[in-house]
Amino acid sequence: MDFKKRGEMSDLIKTQAESSPLKSHGLRLYIARRLLQSLFVFFIVVTVIFVISRMAADPVATLLPPGATPIDRENLRQSLGLDKSLIDQYVIYLNNLIHGDFGISTLYNVPVLPLVLNRCVPTFALALFAILWASVLAIFLGVLASLRPGSIFDRILGGIVSIAQGTASFWLAVVLLYIFSVKFRIFPVTGNSEGLKSFVLPGISLGLAPFVAILRLTRSSMIETLKTGYIRNANSRGLKTTRVVINHAMRNIAEPILSYAGILFGGLASGAVITETIFAWPGIGQLSMQGISLGDYALVQAVTMLASLTVILLNLIVDLINLKLNPVAREKVKQYGKL
Repeated sequence: MDFKKRGEMSDLIKTQAESSPLKSHGLRLYIARRLLQSLFVFFIVVTVIFVISRMAADPVATLLPPGATPIDRENLRQSLGLDKSLIDQYVIYLNNLIHGDFGISTLYNVPVLPLVLNRCVPTFALALFAILWASVLAIFLGVLASLRPGSIFDRILGGIVSIAQGTASFWLAVVLLYIFSVKFRIFPVTGNSEGLKSFVLPGISLGLAPFVAILRLTRSSMIETLKTGYIRNANSRGLKTTRVVINHAMRNIAEPILSYAGILFGGLASGAVITETIFAWPGIGQLSMQGISLGDYALVQAVTMLASLTVILLNLIVDLINLKLNPVAREKVKQYGKL
């Protein structure tokens, strides 16, 4: 066999090795491991919620009026399953969750799960609106500031960011509500019945903290990226600054910004309690406040579980997207099944 044919066979073997199913097996192994980790974390959250709910005040004393008889208390305790041992209660609790039974809301007298899922849509829509405007504006301004650190624009933007960082979102919500809803009547005062106009004020107040965080991360990451060797080489070849930033530098900072934005979105979706209360937004934040104040424990448990599940799933999705964006990490996962 001559050297030419031997070289062609070597290239063929190398190509077959690179396309070996072992690489795809490693990727599947990584995804399966991350799914199991997410399920385990959710199981821990569910267990903690069960323990805390049993350590809290007795729901029987909350649900019954002060003049209830001992027989009434015992009947309610039996109907809620509180007369059984803690282990039996935990097994019943898990079995009900597996079958989608989150209990009955004592406040609304309906199954908890459909009630909470219906309220999720307005909350997620508001959180999505907030994270979108915050991310787009923060990335744009952060990139502009990083191109000339220490310039007048950078210093002015830094001052604005410092003020925004020290501004409480609930205070901003009240001020925006008074100026644009009460004083000038541009936007609706409460609710989400007027379409996009209803999102503006609560979305701005809710997205203030993510805007500051993403802007600072974008500016610092871009400044460090622009100092790297491959960016200097791209500039030395006479490429336009816009092309260098978009085609080269942005790819390098996309992964940390995306990860951070995903975490912030999970926090917004699960923690918009104050904003929803101020604007009477019909979401899970306002629903959870009603459940806490009126002792609807099944409702509070369902909201807490859903919020935790949202954060866990978002972390999983962000990890998989980052794996898609990072070719080095992707090849490592394909070979070894882990990072």
